[in-house]
Amino acid sequence: MKINLLCSGIVLLLLMTTGCKKDPVSSLSLKTGARAGSPGPLNQPSFLLPYETGRVVAYDQNDGKGLSCLLSYDDGTGVVELSQVTGGTINNLWSSQGVLLDNGGVYTLNQGGPPVTDYYNEIGGVHILPYDATGSGHPNWLLLYIPGESFAALLAPTATPGIWHQYWYSTSPGIGGYDLAGLTDKIIPFEIGGSGPKTGLICYRPGNGFCWVIQNQGTAQSPTWVGVVKGSSGIGGFDLKGTSDQIITFDTNPAAGNEGLVCFRPGYGYIWILNHNSNSTTFTAVYTTHSGFGDFTGTHQGDRIIAYDPGGSGLQDHLLCYSPGNPGLTVVNYYSTGGAIGSSFGYPMNANPYPGGGIGDHLISFQGNGPSWGLSTLIGYQNGTSLAQIYDLNGSNSYTRVY
Repeated sequence: MKINLLCSGIVLLLLMTTGCKKDPVSSLSLKTGARAGSPGPLNQPSFLLPYETGRVVAYDQNDGKGLSCLLSYDDGTGVVELSQVTGGTINNLWSSQGVLLDNGGVYTLNQGGPPVTDYYNEIGGVHILPYDATGSGHPNWLLLYIPGESFAALLAPTATPGIWHQYWYSTSPGIGGYDLAGLTDKIIPFEIGGSGPKTGLICYRPGNGFCWVIQNQGTAQSPTWVGVVKGSSGIGGFDLKGTSDQIITFDTNPAAGNEGLVCFRPGYGYIWILNHNSNSTTFTAVYTTHSGFGDFTGTHQGDRIIAYDPGGSGLQDHLLCYSPGNPGLTVVNYYSTGGAIGSSFGYPMNANPYPGGGIGDHLISFQGNGPSWGLSTLIGYQNGTSLAQIYDLNGSNSYTRVY
């Protein structure tokens, strides 16, 4: 394994609050004791050992290597970092205090937004979502949003790594009519048209049943958000009444290239797989269960499901199910086998997030060996507990640790 450090210059910045209703591009809300913040060198990337309030997402910087980067950010310290992973080699690309804008402003993650109330379920704080705003197939823009404060902003990368240009921010509550007023609100990218790029968004509120699908019918520089599906009683028969309910995107119909959804209620074992035809406003359940998949019962509150692509097909038609604190991992190839198959995995998966304060094991799939390998590389990490581990797929659904 190897870590390379990449440095960039220091730029003096002024701090502003994200909740300010002034135009964040043209005016700044100054704070006493503003300190310098800039893309700079890293001693150790944060994703290897995030603090309690740290979060990690896969990112594609449009360099031909796909979703090979890990963007880590911390709502407690305010640090934002980007690292690229290739096998066991980690290149730390930049680090900044907050999200830096090209007009000298900065979104200070640790000085605005509601407090984090659930570290594992990521409730509270500022959320940063990589997003394909241009339909290029590369989610290299950022959608920054704050649940409970009705705020969102759309940021584009600039020629200077770690510096962003803001094209849009909320001038009315939320985004596309969805008010983002709930502390549990989540947003995920979604492929509405079946053409590949995930230019749509799904906004949902676990515990309340709100679920909207919205689409940008303008341009990336001047978006016009339009509600395609709007509901207050869930989606596709899944009522979204559980406070920890999860929705992930999933290729339910690989032959047609259409993206569907998996809706899951941790602690109860409820799993709904929903199909969606291109540009349709209807989601149809094609599989439902109240008892999980095979030996994955889904009855622990910290249980999670992620979609991944182990073969480089470009389709996320496999599901990986895991249970922190209850060692074990189940791989589901839904359409090939109709059920669950076992998997060998070295990550200990021993940190049960509940009721122990919400710090548990997370798994993220990304393209650690480039697009041809698909979303088959996995990183497992615990917030503030132990060093992260990276695993590459080694055939037959087994994994080899590379870091």
